[in-house]
Amino acid sequence: MVSEFLQPEQSEILRSAPLSKAQALDYQRFEFLCHDRMHVPGTLPTKRSNLIHLNDNPLRLGDALFVLLLYLAVELKKGEGGWVDKITLWEKELVSSPDSYQAYSNLRNTLTGSLLKKDAAAFIQNDGSKRYRISTHPDCISYDKAKLLDHADQRVKALARELP
Repeated sequence: MVSEFLQPEQSEILRSAPLSKAQALDYQRFEFLCHDRMHVPGTLPTKRSNLIHLNDNPLRLGDALFVLLLYLAVELKKGEGGWVDKITLWEKELVSSPDSYQAYSNLRNTLTGSLLKKDAAAFIQNDGSKRYRISTHPDCISYDKAKLLDHADQRVKALARELP
């Protein structure tokens, strides 16, 4: 008998919704690694604390990590795989230096416990060419655009305007 704790693949299948044909093709085309679902309600439970739901688990992110994650989500929603190079992230002041990995590490550490496979490096993926993305299907990312447009942080408002 195999313990249920040793079967993460089966657990992931049970928690993720079946893929449409178009989504399955996107998974092949863009080589997404995860099936995690994220919802961004746009609410601030407390000052400088932003709520997200990752696989139905509520998480609070500080402003800097929230803006970085939201930027990656916006790029993913634009299509074409969602890749963003680290120079762009630095130019947009989302990371402190193009040679620093602390922001990505902090974001991954915050998300790990709520991920289906507990593999944050797969969810916040690096392609080895200094590019990052959220590696799940764009349809797995949802948000409340009206609340994001009403957010106190101007960076969040600007990103919300880019959302479809």
